[in-house]
Amino acid sequence: MTSASLDWLNALTVNGERVAGFEYDIIVPIRDWIKEVVDLSENDHPLAIRVLQFTQQLVK
Repeated sequence: MTSASLDWLNALTVNGERVAGFEYDIIVPIRDWIKEVVDLSENDHPLAIRVLQFTQQLVK
């Protein structure tokens, strides 16, 4: 995961508000990103807040 890929996904989905048509295509990357940023064996991930905020917006 990179900051650029997260920026791209935010732009593509209008900050997670519009995912119609490709909901199932973004589930796997989001799941993997969440696993990466919430890994308890590592210190704070620099993109953790952004990934979790994006995921929260998807769930709304």
